[in-house]
Amino acid sequence: MWNVILNLVLAVFVGTNEAVTPDIFKVVNTTDRTWIYSATRRESEYRCAYYDKPNVKCYKKLPACFNTFRYSFDEGCKRKIKYPTAQLQEKCLVTGYRNYPCIVTLNETYQEVYSKVLMFWDDEKECGVYKVFPAPGTGIEPTDPKGKHECELHVRDKSLKHRQKNVRYLDACEEKLYNLCNENYTKLVYYNDLCDMKFQQKEKQSA
Repeated sequence: MWNVILNLVLAVFVGTNEAVTPDIFKVVNTTDRTWIYSATRRESEYRCAYYDKPNVKCYKKLPACFNTFRYSFDEGCKRKIKYPTAQLQEKCLVTGYRNYPCIVTLNETYQEVYSKVLMFWDDEKECGVYKVFPAPGTGIEPTDPKGKHECELHVRDKSLKHRQKNVRYLDACEEKLYNLCNENYTKLVYYNDLCDMKFQQKEKQSA
């Protein structure tokens, strides 16, 4: 009897642990576009922003894994494209978030800028929430007022197509965004259907 109870407890524990530790490589390494749907911080490079074409490379000698990808966004009336590199960490180095995976963004000189901690990912709806902190390399701790976290909601292109037919399709991720950032919650929406229309036009022009 006790063995049965113990097995049930372990099953629940393992299931819960998997729910809060998504596979960062699986999330990043996709052929689909991923849009920054909304966030709680202002960022000029978020408007109609998506990233795709990941190129993940791991180096045993470091050891570390890096992802170079295409990042496209609107700036004024122009479409801008960058090819940044980010480090992928299965165990984030941000204090208090060592059990979560994260993406560490790097600038042009490969210095750390932000640690984007993946707090939640819905495999079915293909959307997830990141907490964004100044990266450890900046010397700013999460306890510092300057280290106050913000949140981002990232959504795959396929999911946005579903949302056009069902406006509540992303409710679970929207709720997570609120729950994880409710201390100073101000949702800024950076994606709308016009973003996809502009993308389709660009694709036709480049075809």
